[in-house]
Amino acid sequence: MSYYLTFLLVASLLYARDKPEATTNVPHSAPSGSQGSANGAASSANRKCEKEEIYRVGHGVSVPQVVYSHPPEYTDSARRAKKKGSVVLSFVVASDGRTCNIKIDKHLDPDLDGQAVEAVSSWRFQPAMRDGKPVAVYLGASVDFKLY
Repeated sequence: MSYYLTFLLVASLLYARDKPEATTNVPHSAPSGSQGSANGAASSANRKCEKEEIYRVGHGVSVPQVVYSHPPEYTDSARRAKKKGSVVLSFVVASDGRTCNIKIDKHLDPDLDGQAVEAVSSWRFQPAMRDGKPVAVYLGASVDFKLY
């Protein structure tokens, strides 16, 4: 059976406020309904952000541009079970263009959740800019797993 993976990077414009809000990168609990990061091997791919201010996209803070993105791989067990759907992730694009603090907002399957986290951790961006300087921003992505 052939399959096709798609993923969609969605700038979290829902988070934009009237002015660019900066937050300090301190540990916080996962949003309600979220069960945190993925399990097993994928959690080692999920790096923690350096201490820096994290902004929200909009009002003077640009959206980071994707430089490199690698689609996740379907696991054999998920393909055999004909699992399909989306894993919704939230993460930070740091001022160096790397992703960090990846959290799963909507789970699909433990194996596919891990594949989505691993893929997003490999993505690279041209960082968001504010006043001509690179800054860290919150983003979200939906990683879609489809069988065709």
